Amino acid sequence: MNSLPDEIERKFLDMLQNMTGRGSEIKSVKNVSGGSINTACKVTVASGRSFFLKYNLNDRYPGMFVAESKGLKTLRETGTVRIPKVLWDGVADQYSFLVLEMIDPGRQRVDFFETLGQQLAALHLVTDDQFGLDHDNYIGSLHQPNEKKESFDVFFRDMRLMPLARMAYDAGSLPQNALRQLDQLCDRISEFIPSEKPALLHGDLWSGNRITGPEGDPWLIDPAVNFGHRETDIAMTRLFGGFDGSFYEAYHGSFPLQPGWEERLDLHNLYPLLVHLNLFGSGYLPQIEQILRRYS
Repeated sequence: MNSLPDEIERKFLDMLQNMTGRGSEIKSVKNVSGGSINTACKVTVASGRSFFLKYNLNDRYPGMFVAESKGLKTLRETGTVRIPKVLWDGVADQYSFLVLEMIDPGRQRVDFFETLGQQLAALHLVTDDQFGLDHDNYIGSLHQPNEKKESFDVFFRDMRLMPLARMAYDAGSLPQNALRQLDQLCDRISEFIPSEKPALLHGDLWSGNRITGPEGDPWLIDPAVNFGHRETDIAMTRLFGGFDGSFYEAYHGSFPLQPGWEERLDLHNLYPLLVHLNLFGSGYLPQIEQILRRYS
């Protein structure tokens, strides 16, 4: 059996007692695979109930779990997509942590992707009067600014592409020529991406952030929530694959995408590619340069 740091264990048991009105003890702690940023585990207590808990040092990613908690609650409150319930987020001495209901995996239903496509379309119908969010959050381990903007092209330029491009340039990962091309492209975003109302996005919708629940239905985890252009979520599903064709058919049947959407996905994916360039290095540079050549 694995174990939790003493500080987190004490805090967890205190919170459990406050929630249930009675004391308990931890029977098992098992590491959960899939995350590379935080330590994640399944915690089972004496009653047999299990919880999903993840934690990290407090000063490593300040405010990460508070922002994630807000994002999960925002998505869950829409009633459109299945999101694990947030139980607690908090601080235990030098650690911060987040506790969610445990979603035990099941066998994927035959209509899994069709259901997910319909649910995502319903989520994207939730709108706001501006692009952005009332707080910043994270995408992976990178800070994600969400200052609200009136138009998507300004939001995409100032809150997404250029901050990460400058970060990569300063780190020596993005050549000056590519930075200049990207800066020029940002002045022309509205020529390529059609105007739409802001849509509530998951924000980091790759296959690793969807799971199969005990009844075989889709659940979403680890969001980077914001009100953005809905093609951004769709583009992320294509970047690394893992989404069945029925997902796109169901989405389009529920909330049709504007003509030419498939040709615009590379443009949207400049953002996650810049995220990966900053996190993992120059292996992602050729894809970025190819997209920049296409739109220059």
